[in-house]
Amino acid sequence: MAWCRAWAPAASASERVVMSVARVRARPSWAYIHPVEIALDRDGFHDQHVYVTAECNCDWEPEHGLQIILRDGRAVTKVGPYDGHLTNAAAFNRDDLEGVVYHRLR
Repeated sequence: MAWCRAWAPAASASERVVMSVARVRARPSWAYIHPVEIALDRDGFHDQHVYVTAECNCDWEPEHGLQIILRDGRAVTKVGPYDGHLTNAAAFNRDDLEGVVYHRLR
């Protein structure tokens, strides 16, 4: 994730960098997940951290896919269907979901 840390200081709050993922070698546990692109975003409204978003297609949820987000390239902060939000707290507008990696819809 050195490229993430190198990009972060120069990026503005609204800048987004997107890279295509051409091929990722799948291990058996990843056989049903198909990465599409990786994006870098800075949360300009809250904590100013850089988030790495892996947008993936997945066999069990073809409509919404899978979104895996890491804060500063170090800690997983969100896993679930793609919704474009960097955290579950932001996605559901609920402060009590701050730090929740996966939130199951009821």
